[in-house]
Amino acid sequence: LVSYSSSLKPTQPAKFWEVEVLH
Repeated sequence: LVSYSSSLKPTQPAKFWEVEVLH
């Protein structure tokens, strides 16, 4: 699973956490 950013929440669209993965 992807580690969600502190500023981001699991309820956010996949796009948000996908960006975290790229970073």
